Amino acid sequence: MWFIKLSFIRFKLICVLLLATHKLVFSQIVIPDSSIENVNSFSSQFFTWNICCNTPDPMDKFGSFGPNYHPAYMQPTEGNYYLHFVGGMYFQDSLNEKLGVKLNCPVISNKKHFFFIDAACISVVDFLPQVTKGNLLVYLGNNQCDSSQLIWISPTLDTFWNRYKIEFLPTSNYQFILLKAFNINLSKIGIIWVDNLSSIYIQDKLGYVTATASQTTIAAGECVQLSSTANTNYDSVTWSNNTHNFYSNQLIPVEVCPTQTTTYRVQLHDACGYNSWDTITIYVNNECNFNLPNLLKVNQPLISASNYLSFAIKIYNSLGELVFKDDTYKNNWQTPTAGLYIANVQCVNGTQKKIKIVVQQ
Repeated sequence: MWFIKLSFIRFKLICVLLLATHKLVFSQIVIPDSSIENVNSFSSQFFTWNICCNTPDPMDKFGSFGPNYHPAYMQPTEGNYYLHFVGGMYFQDSLNEKLGVKLNCPVISNKKHFFFIDAACISVVDFLPQVTKGNLLVYLGNNQCDSSQLIWISPTLDTFWNRYKIEFLPTSNYQFILLKAFNINLSKIGIIWVDNLSSIYIQDKLGYVTATASQTTIAAGECVQLSSTANTNYDSVTWSNNTHNFYSNQLIPVEVCPTQTTTYRVQLHDACGYNSWDTITIYVNNECNFNLPNLLKVNQPLISASNYLSFAIKIYNSLGELVFKDDTYKNNWQTPTAGLYIANVQCVNGTQKKIKIVVQQ
Protein backbone atom coordinates (compact mmCIF):
# COMPACT_ATOMS: atom_id res chain seq x y z
CA MET A 1 0.00 0.00 0.00
CA TRP A 2 1.34 3.28 -1.03
CA PHE A 3 1.55 6.07 1.45
CA ILE A 4 1.30 9.39 -0.21
CA LYS A 5 1.58 12.53 1.84
CA LEU A 6 -1.19 14.94 1.02
CA SER A 7 0.22 18.17 -0.42
CA PHE A 8 -1.78 21.10 0.71
CA ILE A 9 -2.36 23.82 -1.81
CA ARG A 10 -0.13 26.74 -1.20
CA PHE A 11 -0.67 30.04 -2.78
CA LYS A 12 2.07 32.61 -2.82
CA LEU A 13 0.09 35.74 -2.30
CA ILE A 14 1.37 39.22 -2.10
CA CYS A 15 -0.04 40.95 0.93
CA VAL A 16 -0.23 44.65 0.49
CA LEU A 17 -0.93 47.20 3.14
CA LEU A 18 -2.67 50.13 1.49
CA LEU A 19 -2.22 53.31 3.44
CA ALA A 20 -4.86 55.93 2.81
CA THR A 21 -2.87 58.85 1.49
CA HIS A 22 -4.52 61.92 0.10
CA LYS A 23 -2.53 63.81 -2.47
CA LEU A 24 -3.09 67.33 -3.67
CA VAL A 25 -2.09 68.73 -7.00
CA PHE A 26 -1.29 72.42 -6.67
CA SER A 27 -4.36 74.12 -8.11
CA GLN A 28 -3.57 76.77 -10.66
CA ILE A 29 -5.02 80.25 -11.11
CA VAL A 30 -4.12 81.52 -14.55
CA ILE A 31 -2.58 84.97 -15.02
CA PRO A 32 -3.74 86.05 -18.51
CA ASP A 33 -1.01 87.01 -20.99
CA SER A 34 1.59 86.05 -18.43
CA SER A 35 4.53 86.56 -20.80
CA ILE A 36 3.31 89.99 -22.08
CA GLU A 37 2.69 88.89 -25.68
CA ASN A 38 -0.74 90.40 -26.44
CA VAL A 39 0.73 93.83 -27.20
CA ASN A 40 1.72 96.31 -29.89
CA SER A 41 5.20 97.49 -28.96
CA PHE A 42 5.35 100.34 -31.49
CA SER A 43 2.24 101.99 -30.10
CA SER A 44 2.89 100.86 -26.50
CA GLN A 45 -0.49 99.14 -26.34
CA PHE A 46 -1.46 96.34 -23.98
CA PHE A 47 -4.53 94.39 -25.03
CA THR A 48 -4.88 92.18 -21.93
CA TRP A 49 -3.18 94.11 -19.14
CA ASN A 50 -4.63 97.46 -18.10
CA ILE A 51 -2.33 100.51 -17.71
CA CYS A 52 -3.08 102.09 -14.35
CA CYS A 53 -0.57 104.91 -14.26
CA ASN A 54 1.70 106.69 -16.75
CA THR A 55 3.11 104.76 -19.70
CA PRO A 56 4.60 101.32 -19.12
CA ASP A 57 5.82 99.85 -22.41
CA PRO A 58 5.98 96.41 -23.98
CA MET A 59 9.61 95.89 -25.00
CA ASP A 60 10.89 93.50 -27.64
CA LYS A 61 14.49 92.29 -27.83
CA PHE A 62 15.47 95.40 -29.83
CA GLY A 63 13.76 97.94 -27.57
CA SER A 64 10.26 99.32 -28.01
CA PHE A 65 11.10 101.60 -30.94
CA GLY A 66 14.10 99.89 -32.47
CA PRO A 67 17.59 98.85 -31.38
CA ASN A 68 18.64 102.36 -30.35
CA TYR A 69 15.82 102.96 -27.88
CA HIS A 70 17.70 101.47 -24.95
CA PRO A 71 21.36 100.47 -25.26
CA ALA A 72 20.86 98.02 -22.42
CA TYR A 73 17.98 96.09 -23.91
CA MET A 74 17.71 92.37 -23.09
CA GLN A 75 16.26 89.23 -24.59
CA PRO A 76 12.82 88.22 -23.24
CA THR A 77 12.87 85.13 -21.06
CA GLU A 78 9.67 83.90 -22.69
CA GLY A 79 8.10 84.79 -26.03
CA ASN A 80 8.93 87.97 -27.96
CA TYR A 81 8.19 90.75 -25.46
CA TYR A 82 8.67 91.79 -21.87
CA LEU A 83 7.35 94.60 -19.69
CA HIS A 84 9.34 97.82 -19.27
CA PHE A 85 8.21 100.35 -16.66
CA VAL A 86 9.58 103.11 -14.46
CA GLY A 87 9.43 104.14 -10.83
CA GLY A 88 10.91 107.14 -9.06
CA MET A 89 12.40 110.33 -10.55
CA TYR A 90 10.27 112.75 -8.56
CA PHE A 91 7.17 110.64 -9.12
CA GLN A 92 4.84 110.51 -6.21
CA ASP A 93 4.42 106.92 -5.12
CA SER A 94 0.90 106.94 -6.55
CA LEU A 95 2.32 107.96 -9.95
CA ASN A 96 4.86 105.17 -10.34
CA GLU A 97 4.11 103.22 -13.49
CA LYS A 98 1.87 100.24 -12.90
CA LEU A 99 -0.52 97.93 -14.65
CA GLY A 100 -2.93 95.20 -13.62
CA VAL A 101 -4.89 92.25 -14.96
CA LYS A 102 -7.87 90.14 -13.94
CA LEU A 103 -7.12 86.55 -12.93
CA ASN A 104 -9.21 83.76 -14.40
CA CYS A 105 -10.35 82.85 -10.87
CA PRO A 106 -9.98 84.55 -7.49
CA VAL A 107 -7.31 83.70 -4.99
CA ILE A 108 -8.61 82.01 -1.86
CA SER A 109 -8.57 83.87 1.41
CA ASN A 110 -6.27 82.49 4.12
CA LYS A 111 -4.80 79.82 1.84
CA LYS A 112 -1.09 79.77 1.01
CA HIS A 113 -0.34 80.71 -2.61
CA PHE A 114 2.81 81.14 -4.66
CA PHE A 115 3.92 81.98 -8.18
CA PHE A 116 7.10 82.81 -10.09
CA ILE A 117 8.18 85.90 -12.01
CA ASP A 118 11.25 86.95 -14.00
CA ALA A 119 12.50 90.44 -13.18
CA ALA A 120 15.52 92.66 -13.84
CA CYS A 121 16.37 96.34 -14.13
CA ILE A 122 18.27 98.45 -16.63
CA SER A 123 21.94 98.96 -15.99
CA VAL A 124 23.32 102.43 -15.23
CA VAL A 125 24.32 104.09 -18.48
CA ASP A 126 26.31 107.27 -19.13
CA PHE A 127 23.58 109.22 -20.81
CA LEU A 128 21.13 108.36 -17.99
CA PRO A 129 23.05 109.20 -14.79
CA GLN A 130 19.80 109.46 -12.88
CA VAL A 131 19.08 105.72 -13.40
CA THR A 132 19.64 103.36 -10.49
CA LYS A 133 18.52 99.89 -9.60
CA GLY A 134 14.89 99.71 -8.55
CA ASN A 135 12.28 97.42 -7.05
CA LEU A 136 9.07 95.70 -8.09
CA LEU A 137 5.91 95.77 -5.97
CA VAL A 138 3.08 93.27 -6.41
CA TYR A 139 -0.45 93.82 -5.10
CA LEU A 140 -3.81 92.05 -5.02
CA GLY A 141 -7.01 94.02 -5.45
CA ASN A 142 -10.68 94.20 -6.35
CA ASN A 143 -10.13 95.81 -9.75
CA GLN A 144 -7.30 96.13 -12.26
CA CYS A 145 -5.77 99.16 -10.56
CA ASP A 146 -6.60 98.40 -6.93
CA SER A 147 -3.72 97.87 -4.49
CA SER A 148 -5.62 96.53 -1.49
CA GLN A 149 -2.97 94.04 -0.38
CA LEU A 150 0.76 94.31 -0.92
CA ILE A 151 2.06 90.74 -1.30
CA TRP A 152 5.67 91.28 -2.39
CA ILE A 153 8.46 93.86 -2.44
CA SER A 154 11.32 92.63 -4.53
CA PRO A 155 14.92 92.90 -3.44
CA THR A 156 16.91 95.49 -5.38
CA LEU A 157 16.82 94.00 -8.86
CA ASP A 158 19.91 92.98 -10.80
CA THR A 159 20.78 94.01 -14.33
CA PHE A 160 20.28 90.44 -15.51
CA TRP A 161 17.18 88.26 -15.30
CA ASN A 162 16.41 86.44 -12.07
CA ARG A 163 13.43 84.22 -11.37
CA TYR A 164 11.72 84.96 -8.09
CA LYS A 165 9.24 82.92 -6.08
CA ILE A 166 6.48 85.03 -4.53
CA GLU A 167 4.65 83.44 -1.61
CA PHE A 168 1.62 85.08 -0.04
CA LEU A 169 -1.49 84.58 2.09
CA PRO A 170 -4.48 86.52 0.71
CA THR A 171 -6.68 88.36 3.19
CA SER A 172 -9.62 88.26 0.79
CA ASN A 173 -10.73 86.48 -2.40
CA TYR A 174 -9.12 89.02 -4.71
CA GLN A 175 -9.29 88.48 -8.47
CA PHE A 176 -6.84 91.12 -9.72
CA ILE A 177 -3.07 91.42 -9.61
CA LEU A 178 -1.16 94.70 -9.95
CA LEU A 179 2.53 95.25 -10.80
CA LYS A 180 4.24 98.52 -9.90
CA ALA A 181 7.72 99.88 -10.49
CA PHE A 182 9.29 101.48 -7.43
CA ASN A 183 12.44 103.28 -6.38
CA ILE A 184 13.09 104.20 -2.78
CA ASN A 185 15.22 107.13 -3.92
CA LEU A 186 12.64 109.28 -5.69
CA SER A 187 15.35 111.45 -7.20
CA LYS A 188 16.50 108.47 -9.24
CA ILE A 189 14.78 106.33 -11.86
CA GLY A 190 14.26 102.65 -11.37
CA ILE A 191 13.57 101.04 -14.75
CA ILE A 192 12.06 97.62 -14.13
CA TRP A 193 11.68 94.71 -16.54
CA VAL A 194 9.25 91.83 -15.99
CA ASP A 195 8.50 88.69 -18.01
CA ASN A 196 7.20 85.12 -17.82
CA LEU A 197 4.84 85.10 -14.85
CA SER A 198 3.74 81.59 -13.91
CA SER A 199 0.26 80.59 -12.90
CA ILE A 200 -0.59 81.17 -9.25
CA TYR A 201 -0.50 77.92 -7.31
CA ILE A 202 -2.61 77.23 -4.23
CA GLN A 203 -0.39 75.43 -1.79
CA ASP A 204 -2.87 74.65 0.99
CA LYS A 205 -5.16 71.63 0.73
CA LEU A 206 -8.61 72.52 -0.53
CA GLY A 207 -10.29 69.17 -0.16
CA TYR A 208 -9.76 65.44 -0.20
CA VAL A 209 -10.72 62.64 -2.53
CA THR A 210 -10.25 58.98 -1.59
CA ALA A 211 -9.87 56.19 -4.14
CA THR A 212 -11.15 52.70 -3.27
CA ALA A 213 -11.61 49.41 -5.14
CA SER A 214 -13.86 46.36 -4.78
CA GLN A 215 -10.65 44.32 -4.44
CA THR A 216 -7.01 45.24 -4.84
CA THR A 217 -5.53 41.88 -5.92
CA ILE A 218 -6.98 39.99 -8.88
CA ALA A 219 -6.12 37.44 -11.54
CA ALA A 220 -5.50 38.53 -15.10
CA GLY A 221 -8.80 38.74 -16.94
CA GLU A 222 -10.79 39.73 -13.88
CA CYS A 223 -12.36 43.16 -13.42
CA VAL A 224 -12.77 45.44 -10.40
CA GLN A 225 -14.90 48.45 -9.56
CA LEU A 226 -13.03 51.67 -8.76
CA SER A 227 -14.85 54.18 -6.56
CA SER A 228 -14.11 57.55 -5.05
CA THR A 229 -15.48 59.69 -2.26
CA ALA A 230 -14.85 63.38 -1.63
CA ASN A 231 -15.37 65.97 1.06
CA THR A 232 -15.32 68.90 -1.33
CA ASN A 233 -17.42 70.29 -4.17
CA TYR A 234 -16.36 69.48 -7.71
CA ASP A 235 -17.43 69.87 -11.35
CA SER A 236 -15.91 66.75 -12.88
CA VAL A 237 -14.04 63.59 -12.00
CA THR A 238 -11.22 62.06 -14.05
CA TRP A 239 -9.88 58.55 -13.64
CA SER A 240 -6.62 57.75 -15.40
CA ASN A 241 -3.82 55.23 -15.61
CA ASN A 242 -0.44 55.49 -17.28
CA THR A 243 -1.81 55.20 -20.79
CA HIS A 244 -5.10 57.07 -20.99
CA ASN A 245 -7.85 58.97 -19.23
CA PHE A 246 -11.41 57.82 -18.82
CA TYR A 247 -14.03 60.15 -17.48
CA SER A 248 -16.91 60.06 -15.06
CA ASN A 249 -18.97 63.11 -14.20
CA GLN A 250 -20.05 61.69 -10.89
CA LEU A 251 -18.41 59.85 -8.02
CA ILE A 252 -19.75 56.57 -9.38
CA PRO A 253 -17.87 53.27 -9.72
CA VAL A 254 -15.73 52.74 -12.80
CA GLU A 255 -14.98 49.20 -14.01
CA VAL A 256 -11.42 48.33 -15.05
CA CYS A 257 -9.91 45.03 -16.19
CA PRO A 258 -6.11 45.36 -15.96
CA THR A 259 -3.89 42.60 -17.32
CA GLN A 260 -0.93 43.69 -15.23
CA THR A 261 -0.43 45.52 -11.96
CA THR A 262 -1.68 49.07 -12.56
CA THR A 263 -1.97 52.25 -10.52
CA TYR A 264 -5.09 54.33 -11.11
CA ARG A 265 -5.53 57.98 -10.23
CA VAL A 266 -8.75 59.86 -9.55
CA GLN A 267 -8.77 63.65 -9.76
CA LEU A 268 -11.49 66.16 -8.92
CA HIS A 269 -11.76 69.43 -10.81
CA ASP A 270 -13.83 72.56 -10.46
CA ALA A 271 -14.34 75.51 -12.79
CA CYS A 272 -11.34 77.38 -11.40
CA GLY A 273 -8.94 74.52 -11.76
CA TYR A 274 -8.86 73.74 -8.06
CA ASN A 275 -8.36 70.01 -7.75
CA SER A 276 -7.24 67.16 -5.52
CA TRP A 277 -6.37 63.56 -6.28
CA ASP A 278 -5.67 60.12 -4.90
CA THR A 279 -4.28 56.86 -6.28
CA ILE A 280 -4.92 53.17 -5.80
CA THR A 281 -2.97 50.19 -7.13
CA ILE A 282 -4.62 47.02 -8.44
CA TYR A 283 -2.24 44.07 -8.21
CA VAL A 284 -2.59 41.40 -10.92
CA ASN A 285 -1.22 37.92 -10.17
CA ASN A 286 0.22 36.60 -13.43
CA GLU A 287 2.63 34.16 -11.80
CA CYS A 288 2.48 30.36 -11.81
CA ASN A 289 3.34 30.28 -8.12
CA PHE A 290 0.98 27.57 -6.88
CA ASN A 291 0.90 23.77 -6.54
CA LEU A 292 -1.88 21.32 -7.39
CA PRO A 293 -2.39 18.27 -5.16
CA ASN A 294 -1.08 14.85 -6.18
CA LEU A 295 -3.77 13.00 -4.22
CA LEU A 296 -7.55 13.57 -4.26
CA LYS A 297 -10.74 11.80 -3.26
CA VAL A 298 -13.59 11.21 -5.67
CA ASN A 299 -15.76 14.35 -6.00
CA GLN A 300 -13.15 16.45 -4.26
CA PRO A 301 -12.39 19.80 -5.97
CA LEU A 302 -9.03 20.10 -7.63
CA ILE A 303 -8.17 23.14 -5.55
CA SER A 304 -9.89 24.69 -2.56
CA ALA A 305 -9.92 28.17 -4.05
CA SER A 306 -8.92 29.94 -7.25
CA ASN A 307 -8.74 33.51 -6.03
CA TYR A 308 -6.01 35.55 -7.70
CA LEU A 309 -5.08 32.69 -10.06
CA SER A 310 -5.65 32.53 -13.77
CA PHE A 311 -4.60 29.49 -15.76
CA ALA A 312 -5.71 27.17 -18.56
CA ILE A 313 -5.96 23.47 -17.80
CA LYS A 314 -6.41 20.19 -19.71
CA ILE A 315 -6.94 16.95 -17.77
CA TYR A 316 -6.37 13.51 -19.29
CA ASN A 317 -7.22 10.06 -17.89
CA SER A 318 -4.84 7.08 -17.84
CA LEU A 319 -5.84 6.22 -21.43
CA GLY A 320 -4.75 9.65 -22.65
CA GLU A 321 -8.32 10.82 -23.23
CA LEU A 322 -9.15 14.47 -22.60
CA VAL A 323 -11.75 14.52 -19.82
CA PHE A 324 -11.73 18.22 -18.89
CA LYS A 325 -10.65 21.51 -20.43
CA ASP A 326 -10.98 25.14 -19.30
CA ASP A 327 -9.07 28.17 -20.62
CA THR A 328 -9.63 30.10 -17.37
CA TYR A 329 -10.04 27.54 -14.62
CA LYS A 330 -12.89 28.29 -12.23
CA ASN A 331 -12.45 25.42 -9.81
CA ASN A 332 -15.22 23.56 -11.63
CA TRP A 333 -13.71 20.06 -12.09
CA GLN A 334 -14.95 17.45 -9.65
CA THR A 335 -12.95 14.22 -9.83
CA PRO A 336 -15.51 11.73 -11.22
CA THR A 337 -13.91 8.32 -10.70
CA ALA A 338 -10.85 6.87 -9.05
CA GLY A 339 -7.76 6.50 -11.16
CA LEU A 340 -4.71 8.26 -12.51
CA TYR A 341 -4.99 11.65 -14.20
CA ILE A 342 -2.52 13.99 -15.84
CA ALA A 343 -3.18 17.76 -15.61
CA ASN A 344 -1.48 20.10 -18.09
CA VAL A 345 -1.55 23.65 -16.77
CA GLN A 346 -0.57 26.84 -18.62
CA CYS A 347 -0.39 30.10 -16.65
CA VAL A 348 -0.94 33.61 -17.98
CA ASN A 349 2.79 34.27 -18.09
CA GLY A 350 3.27 31.25 -20.39
CA THR A 351 4.69 28.89 -17.76
CA GLN A 352 3.51 25.28 -18.20
CA LYS A 353 3.21 22.52 -15.63
CA LYS A 354 2.39 18.81 -15.88
CA ILE A 355 1.01 17.28 -12.70
CA LYS A 356 0.20 13.62 -11.97
CA ILE A 357 -2.94 13.27 -9.81
CA VAL A 358 -4.09 10.07 -8.12
CA VAL A 359 -7.81 9.96 -7.30
CA GLN A 360 -8.91 7.51 -4.61
CA GLN A 361 -12.35 6.32 -3.54
